[in-house]
Amino acid sequence: MECISDADLDATFGADPDPDTQAEFDAYAGLNQRIGQSCGTKYGADLRLFATEQAARDMDAVRAAVGDEKLTYLGYSYGTLLGATYAQLFPNKIRAFVLDGAVDPGQDFVAGSEGQAKGFERAFGNFATWCTQNAGRCPIAPDAKGAVTAAIDKARVSPVRSGSREATAGWVFYAVISSLYTEQGWEQLAKAIDDLQAGDASGVFELADSYAERDADGQYSNLFDANAAVNCADNAKKPSVAQIRSLQSQWRAKYPLFGAPLAVGMLTCAYWPAERDPYPTGEAKGAPPILVVGTTGDPATPYEQTAKLADMLGVGVVLTWEGEGHTAYPQTSCVTETVDNYFISLEVPRPVGAAHPVELLDHRPDGAQVLLDLLLLLVPERVRVDDQPAREVGGDQRDHQQHHRGDQQAGQDAPLPRRRVRVAVPDRGRRHDRPPHGVADALLLGEAVERTADDDHPEVREYQRARRVGQPHDAAIDLVQRPEQQLHAA
Repeated sequence: MECISDADLDATFGADPDPDTQAEFDAYAGLNQRIGQSCGTKYGADLRLFATEQAARDMDAVRAAVGDEKLTYLGYSYGTLLGATYAQLFPNKIRAFVLDGAVDPGQDFVAGSEGQAKGFERAFGNFATWCTQNAGRCPIAPDAKGAVTAAIDKARVSPVRSGSREATAGWVFYAVISSLYTEQGWEQLAKAIDDLQAGDASGVFELADSYAERDADGQYSNLFDANAAVNCADNAKKPSVAQIRSLQSQWRAKYPLFGAPLAVGMLTCAYWPAERDPYPTGEAKGAPPILVVGTTGDPATPYEQTAKLADMLGVGVVLTWEGEGHTAYPQTSCVTETVDNYFISLEVPRPVGAAHPVELLDHRPDGAQVLLDLLLLLVPERVRVDDQPAREVGGDQRDHQQHHRGDQQAGQDAPLPRRRVRVAVPDRGRRHDRPPHGVADALLLGEAVERTADDDHPEVREYQRARRVGQPHDAAIDLVQRPEQQLHAA
């Protein structure tokens, strides 16, 4: 899927993220109209075939082609929607599914866009708080929000040049977006904004180009082509241009930095010429327990969507990481161990002494490493299972009513009773390797992990070795050694 020119992508990312005047808005709308016409000319009626349900059916064709009786799948972000769709269509073909960074299939296009605006605004606030508390690592402290906003405003009138490029308001904005996907990006953003104030835009372009998948020669991957095709084909109702213009001002008031850009971002689908092919939104009846992972500070797929996806599927088990950034596995050791055990042994996470699969809360309290290890040892003896909102274990006993739980059947005929359980498990270290993205990586990892039943098998030992050095996904891909193009889906 490739139909957006590099020039149009440059124009999209470089444009003012909040085209305020009518002339600015009309110009941005015209750019999106041109993009829609270009893709419609190239693909015609086939544009609707890039919908998520079609990709899910392609996934099952891949499963059958490689001879697997059942599928093991790891889906990130949009991959959770793809996995949820597969689960509804082919519930009896699932071995183990992990959906990390949940998309709520029940929300419409407008609600999803507003949810992202809210999520990014929250993450931006967390970044600003971090700056205040870590002034030695944040050169734009104590007013990080003000520094970022001022940098975008200044770029509107006098953008800093870097070679042949200008760091316009759009590029600065997407540098901010890029940095909020991981907590490790916060310090990079602070330095980039500080450098920009000194006339150096290289840090801004490094962040923004990483997000846009733009190389040094100005060429893009097809990420945003495919993203537009899938999103627009999936949504049954598209907002009108007039509605988007109205939402732009409404969301600006609610989410000052991200509201307006997320509203005008819907213009792509407003002008998309394809017929719609919406995905199903129901239970995965007959499927085994599906692990749904959520991060409380996730900007792109807000945590509130985690329980909604789990509840919709009917077999969802929620695993929560109280952390920052987009997706959790393998960013924290507790989540990594829990997910690995589930993939390898089909062990659904459950606290010691619990009668049913329940939500596991991975919480990273502050304090010395020795205290974290001690708390981890104490956790199994302090688990409380009941039908009331539980208290955090090993912490300050704050009530975590904002967290949700999943319902599971776990192979039983009758649904299990709803129970809320909290287990606070301190994190004893994090790995910063980037998790795989996309269907190909998910299938490759699933295939490799599914084969790791015997601890004495050489491939199992290699996978475990790779985990220790922080490269589990590379090892999984190496074990399978199948060409990626055979497993690719939009």
